[in-house]
This record gives sequence, structure tokens and C-alpha cells, in this order.
Amino acid sequence: MSRSAPPGVGELAAEHPVARVLVSGTLPHLDRPFDYVVPADLDAQAVPGVRVTVPLAGRTEEGWITERLAESDHPGQLSPLRSVVSPLPVLTPALHATCVAVATHYGGTVSDVVRLAIPARHAGQEKAVLEQPAPPVEPEGAEAPRPSPAWRGVAAAAALLARIAAGEHPAASWVAAPDGGDPAAHWAHGLLDLAVAAAASGRGALLLVPDEADVERVMAVAGTRPEPVLAALAPLTASQGPRARYGRWVEVLQGHQRLVVGTRSAAFAPVRDLGLVAWWDDGDDSWREPRTPHPHTREVAAARARTEGAALVAGGHVRSARLQHWVESGFMADLAAHAGSVRSAAARVHVAGEGQDEARDAGARLARIPTAAWTAAKRALEHGPVLVQVPRTGYSGSVRCQDCGAAAECPACPGRLAQTSADTGPRCSTCGQEPTHWTCGQCGGRRWRPAAPGTDRTAHDLGRAFPGVPVVTSTAASRVAEVGRDPALVIATPGVEPHAVAGYAAALVLDGAVTLELPLSDAASEALRRWTGGTAQVRPEGPGIVLCGLPAHAGIDAVEGFLRRDPAWFARQVLTERRAAQLPPAVALVHLVGHRRDVEAAMVELSAALPASEVVGVVPVGAAALPSRWELPLEQAAQAWVRTTWEHAAELGRTVHALRAHRSARKARGELLMTVDPEEWLAP
Repeated sequence: MSRSAPPGVGELAAEHPVARVLVSGTLPHLDRPFDYVVPADLDAQAVPGVRVTVPLAGRTEEGWITERLAESDHPGQLSPLRSVVSPLPVLTPALHATCVAVATHYGGTVSDVVRLAIPARHAGQEKAVLEQPAPPVEPEGAEAPRPSPAWRGVAAAAALLARIAAGEHPAASWVAAPDGGDPAAHWAHGLLDLAVAAAASGRGALLLVPDEADVERVMAVAGTRPEPVLAALAPLTASQGPRARYGRWVEVLQGHQRLVVGTRSAAFAPVRDLGLVAWWDDGDDSWREPRTPHPHTREVAAARARTEGAALVAGGHVRSARLQHWVESGFMADLAAHAGSVRSAAARVHVAGEGQDEARDAGARLARIPTAAWTAAKRALEHGPVLVQVPRTGYSGSVRCQDCGAAAECPACPGRLAQTSADTGPRCSTCGQEPTHWTCGQCGGRRWRPAAPGTDRTAHDLGRAFPGVPVVTSTAASRVAEVGRDPALVIATPGVEPHAVAGYAAALVLDGAVTLELPLSDAASEALRRWTGGTAQVRPEGPGIVLCGLPAHAGIDAVEGFLRRDPAWFARQVLTERRAAQLPPAVALVHLVGHRRDVEAAMVELSAALPASEVVGVVPVGAAALPSRWELPLEQAAQAWVRTTWEHAAELGRTVHALRAHRSARKARGELLMTVDPEEWLAP
């Protein structure tokens, strides 16, 4: 390459006059760095990692310098950088390597992943952080912390913490025992133990939890611990707002914050000298990134651990099939709490309608709240709050005939009736009419019942049944963070159960069949995750947990896993079934959705390029699976799957990327989505 400056450009940088730039927002066929010459006046600022603006295809685009070179292998004339947006190197080599690994896994573009990793710049916040003095260097060689009670039943916990404190990088899947209302055994202590161990080696730690309430809980627990290093634990969440969040992100980048706890948006946080990445509750759907290429936090965490030499720990009250696959493949160590220890510390689980219930209460299995549940709640309310887990929000939604169970249809139109509050009767969800006299079209019955009561209806019914007892409702829309020691009925949807300061005296898990019949590819695993995690704070003494509304034929393994208190056993069962059926995570998979013509063409190309591949489909697709921006008639839409062995997972990502690039280069028309390694692979 000639070192002469392009026309209209002054002197070039004397050394390494070429900047290799990753341009933001490039199309798949342009997913590669571009070379630009560096003008002399930008030489000092144009260091690897900084944001720059460059010309591309007649437009000014933003990008990041990945490296400076003495020469370029491009044969033509190179354009110059237009500006350096900020002197702060935000795309570190480690972060760039992680983004490349994630993009390769999912068949996406590197620039799309970098845009997920680096938040939008706020110049004022950046300047304020850069003016702060450099933080002192923490001394190394501190002792590993002793395992807190959160690790009870895990024999190898001390060894794991010792290895992290020694600067090693183990990988482990930790299945925690329920805390049973013991504050010292809360799972947050386990994550904090890991962070303290990383700090003992002089390294940083990144703790990831599903939502902001969990971040607040970890921060609150950290405030009760004696270790001075935890005083510097910094939260990083989207709720901080773009400006404050960017300021915190820059503090992390500069090394002012070495211990970070955050949600999915913090998965790429540039913790300096990263020694640990840990996340809690792998099965939570909040870990799925909605933006392309839809990476799961699990894969981001694993990529960071590989590229930065950090320890990797996944914790939870249950273990997902994907983590079980990692355990059985040897990538992660098995740190499941011993089942015997768990059973001795956990609350007893009673399935309504089984055992003596059948003789005492013939309708116990079909009743929404059978006698056993009423009795347990009444006894437990003498000692503290009672949790009532309900799978749905709202009042009741649709209604059915009390006699035959048929859906209640509107007499004036083809719509169906629904009840939205206690003050109104059933109303048609289509035409809005409220029939004064309703008759079932199937059996002639005149009585109706809620098909699937929600939190509002449950709170209404239980409030009438237990007059004078406070009723607390917690949902995603109106979450209650904490309840005290006093008796109360706590109605909550899964995942937003309030923290009980002294544990719950008992728990009722209602509508078990509804949870087991969720429209998910792994509904049984999701049911076990919700039941186990939601009831982890129930005290071992007392009435325990009553699982209601469970048909005899439904979810046998999930119910047995809940009764046995052995989530690792259940995960092994699920993975064995997946292997037999050749389903994820036993295989690598790409899901295709779009116009039937495009789906069929992509299916042929992928199966031809991938070794040991197999095509499943083509089958119809529901409207919910199609992006709203598409103007695609439903009868022309289709979906298919192409799967290959897990040994070829990396090749699957590269093949999908190549197909995307090919379609982009020839400006292919038509609608086609390709999702590699989808978490939910059964599209409606």
C-alpha cells in the first residue's frame, strides 16, 4: 500500500498509518473490518478500541478501531478516518474477542453483537468518569471465603472457592438447596461468596441475575456481610437510565468498579481482570436477548470465560437441560446439593388428590383449592405469611359451563365470554355484550365457572374465605419486594414472589395443570423451575407445600422431581429424552421462518452445506411467530428446522452466516428469519 495521503488529506500518521475499523450496522455480506488511513492530526487519539466515524458507500458511519497496522492488504486507495468520536477505548481486545465468538455461534454479524455490548455514549458522563483519580490496586493473596449456608449439601463448595481464590478458572453448575426461610442460606450469599473469592485473587467478578429485584436483593444481602470488598459491589441495570448506566459502564471499563452485579444488559460489562462470571437461574426467559442475533446470556458468559480466562459458575434451584448437557459433556463440574441434605432442609410437598386425600375428599384432584390446601393455609396463618402461587394474572379471563366444561359462547356472535372483574358478569370478548340469561349450547346448563382464575380472582376468593387476613398481590406489573413476619395471604405469579424476611409458613401452588400445559417446548422443566424457585423460602416445619390442580396423567417426571427434591435427576431425565428424540440441546439447531419459497430454498442450502444434517418440516406457522412488519399472508408462511450433531455446532453458525451474507449480497427479496440455537424452538 502506498503511504501517500489521499487527495485532499494532509499528512498521514508516521507510524502504523492504517486503522482497521469495524463499522457499525453493516450488512451480513460486509461483516468484516475495513481499512482506513489515519491523518496525522488524529494519530494520538486513533488508538485501538475508540469510536470513530468513517466514510462507507457514500455515507458517514460510526465504527470502532480494532487495530493499527503498518500496511494494508487492500490494493486500492484507502479513505481517511473522518473523526475520532471519543478518546476512550471502549472496544477492548477481550470484549471484541467475545463479540466475535458470540456472533460466530449464532451466525450473526459482529457489529450487531458489539452494539449490544457497548451502550450509547453520553459525553458528559464519560468526561466526569475520566476525571476521577485512578483507583488503588487491590492486593492479591487473600484467603478464600468459607462457604456460606447457601452451599449446604454441596461437598465441593470449599474447593471451588479455593480454586477461584487461587486464580484458577473452573466451570461448575451449582444446584442450590431451598433456603427454607433462613436468611443466611439465601442463594445471594452463594453468588457473593464467589465474588469474594475472585477478589481474593486480585481479579474482578461479574454476577448476573434475572431482574432488577434480584439485583436489589443481592445488594441488600451484600450490605449484611462483613467482607470489606463487598462494599464496592456496583449494580449495573437498564433502570439506571441511559446516562447513569453509561457512566457506571465507563467506571467498570476504567477499573473503578471491579465487582459488578446486573441483569442481562450487564453480560458484556467490561470488568477489568475478570476472574469470575456467574449467573443465577439459567431457565429464566429474561436471559434471551430480543435483538439480533438473539444471544443467550449463558453463551455470552461462556465466551467471556474462555477469552478472558475466568471462572464460570451457573447457579439455580434447578438445572436446565442445556446446563446438564454441559455437565455431561465435561465442560462443567456437577455441584448439585446432595438430595438427602436438600430433603432434610426443604419443606414437605403434598400433591392434592393423592394418598389419603382420595378417600377423604373425592374431588381433591379436580378442585382448584381442595380441602388439604384450605387446611394447610389455615394452620400456617397462625405462624406467618402463606404464599399462593398462581400461574396467571387478572381476574378470570374465559369462562366455561359449570356442568359440562364447554367454553361459554356468546349468544349474539361467534365470540366467547370472559369475566374481567368481580363486579361484572361474563362479557363477550368480541362484541362486548353481557348476556342477561346465558345457556350452554352443548348441554343447556345455566351455570358458568372461571376457566383459569388469575391473581385478582384468587385474591378475591381467599380474602372472603379468610376475613381479617391481609391479602398481598404481587405480579410483574405491580411487584411487591418483601413481606414481613405477620400472617398474610401472598398471591403471586411465578418469578415475582416477594422475599419473606422469615420465610413462608406454607405455600399453595395452584393450577398445576395450567403450568404443565404452557405452550412451550419444555413445559415440564419450566413447571419444575417455577414450583421449586417460587417455594424455596417455605419453612421446613409446618404444613409445607400443597400442589393443587394436577391431573393424574400430567407431568409425571416434573412432579416426581419436585417431590424428590432432586432437580439434577430431573435434568438427566430430560436430557436423555432429548437425545432419544434428537432435540435440543442434544443437537444443534437452526429454526427457519418466512415465506415458504424462501424457507425451502434456505433449507436445501443449509442441509447441503452441513455434515450430518437433517431437515424437519416444512410445516405451517402461526401469525404470532411472524414479525409485525411483514406483509406476508399466513397461508404463504412456513417454518422448518435444520439440525446437526452438537460437534458441528460451530459449523452451523458459520453456515448460517454465509447464507445470510449470500442473500444480502444479491439483495434477495422475501421474508426469512434464521435463528441459531433458539431457546424456544417450538414456534406457534
